[in-house]
Amino acid sequence: MTDKSERAALRGLIAGMPPALDVPVDHDAEAVRLVVRLGLKHPMTLPAALKVVATEMPHGRWREIERTARALHAMLQRRDGGP
Repeated sequence: MTDKSERAALRGLIAGMPPALDVPVDHDAEAVRLVVRLGLKHPMTLPAALKVVATEMPHGRWREIERTARALHAMLQRRDGGP
């Protein structure tokens, strides 16, 4: 295959792919699920929350992971009475 024919074949495959699923995630509910499932009681930093959420949500959708981590971080801060 030449470079042009390879590109044309790849374009054809990409064009025929179904669109990515846009599954809505309730970030607050997901954060509550993580708190209960993992027994989290103490506040954690945002990077630590990102690591916890990324471990529990391996699908790799960065936007959902970040929003859920922010919700988890805020929830644990409120629970502790922190800033």
